[in-house]
Amino acid sequence: MESRKWFSVLAILGCFVYFVTRETPITETEREENPDDVLIAMVQAMERGDVEALKECFGGDLRRRLEDLLARDSAPWLSEWLRRRGTAVKGLAILGQEELSPDQVRVLTETVYNDRNTRQSFLLEREFGSWRVTQSDFEMVSDWENEFGKSIRDVGR
Repeated sequence: MESRKWFSVLAILGCFVYFVTRETPITETEREENPDDVLIAMVQAMERGDVEALKECFGGDLRRRLEDLLARDSAPWLSEWLRRRGTAVKGLAILGQEELSPDQVRVLTETVYNDRNTRQSFLLEREFGSWRVTQSDFEMVSDWENEFGKSIRDVGR
């Protein structure tokens, strides 16, 4: 009878060890980043006015342009501008994705505002293992040229 108890304890312990040591599920940080995740992070960074988080969404020439803005203009003003733009966005719908190469995709989206919807495209490229927006016709990106090419006093707030 004593050996049956030990056998039961060992069997339970063996099952416990099996479930603990078997392959663990993938955590959020280990998960393969999806190009759509970058666009969602971009909208969330805009809503928070988080300039640094927004900068992480961009690569290539767009990132350099944003870094130039940060060097030229005050970050608190840029943060407030992002919050205003971000709160105007009521939703972002991802309409489709076209793989151009293993490291390059084009994502078509529709941005929903209170008074209108706009469609845009984003070219994302893998840079240093992460997806980054490198080209876009999104109105926020084009406003970097329009609004930030002027003096802050000339821009309608």
